[in-house]
Amino acid sequence: MKKYFICILLLAQYNRIDAQTVTVIDHRGGKDSLKPTTVIDHRIVRDMSPGLVKPVFEEMPVYRIQLRITTSDNNGTDDAVWVELNEDGHRFYLAKGIDNFQPRKMVIYDVVDADIKKLKDIRFLKFGVKGEDGPCFKKIELIINNSGTPIYATPIVTNAGTCFDNNNSQVAENLIVTYNNLRNHPYWNYNGARANIWRPVKKINKEWVVSLIEACIGNQMVQEGSKLKWGSHGGVFENNTLFGDAVEVKYKNNHTLSVDLDLERAITGSNPEANIKFELDFRCNDGVINIETQNVTVSTDGVGAVQDFIRTTGFDLVSIAIGLFAAPAAATPLTVGAWFALRRAIAFSIKLNPATPNTSNSCTQTIVTEVGDILVKK
Repeated sequence: MKKYFICILLLAQYNRIDAQTVTVIDHRGGKDSLKPTTVIDHRIVRDMSPGLVKPVFEEMPVYRIQLRITTSDNNGTDDAVWVELNEDGHRFYLAKGIDNFQPRKMVIYDVVDADIKKLKDIRFLKFGVKGEDGPCFKKIELIINNSGTPIYATPIVTNAGTCFDNNNSQVAENLIVTYNNLRNHPYWNYNGARANIWRPVKKINKEWVVSLIEACIGNQMVQEGSKLKWGSHGGVFENNTLFGDAVEVKYKNNHTLSVDLDLERAITGSNPEANIKFELDFRCNDGVINIETQNVTVSTDGVGAVQDFIRTTGFDLVSIAIGLFAAPAAATPLTVGAWFALRRAIAFSIKLNPATPNTSNSCTQTIVTEVGDILVKK
């Protein structure tokens, strides 16, 4: 079947990183906008080394949040599971490109919320499910800043775990790890393998980038009502829409990574492929890591209205989950970045040498290596 390709190129002209608005020129479809468009830039710069010394534990800057979840022996779910970290109610869906929350599985999920800047911003862990088929968790572990050990882990009481469900009077609707549960845990400190988790990051490895992209895209697909979903290997009467991993990242040059997403649109009959490709350009401007999304391409083997739907929905998805500067003409106007946008979440300020506080040691460049890691350099 003939494939339709839609190419989108955005060229952003930046104001200062802390500006409230960003002016952009929209080059989509090969046509420049008649005039630059001004949109709100919601990025929040977080300083990865406040005071250039080790902060007290609660004041530690947070640049990565992960949950390692072990499901019970008997109860899983095909419904979407979400987590909230504080009273702000930013509900993040844990939706990797796998069969999530099946029984007897241990999976690590990245949680992206750009408003979590310090450890004190994590007030609790509140889990829920979108639907009426709740899972049971045997163990929950909270991992911060790529620590070798978690800073919190639930005790395993039984293999049946703790269940939560919206349609079962025998269990609660939510599983909640409270503020006191977290802070009273013996791992909530800098001891042992956690001694240096406050230190600024100097390398963002490829695994980290892939996991963040997968987390942001998976969450946003559920937020949007699952208009698109992760690709699958299909069956006798279904398309194969998964070619390799759901998220593939490759080196392009010393400041750019190429990203390939395998998605599909669920319809009656054979699901059409929704293949989205884009590039992430990494720079360190004025001591702050910046990501620009470029050269977005959406392709599908769907036709007619399905093709148009995938084109618009695919661009919306990347715009919100990863971070672009203008809304598609056919879509609801967007502001730049949501709480969960990758571009916003990774905008941290990095000082590379805390030992010399009187010298400017902010990063000035990023280098993408051939294996896909991003090195932050002076």
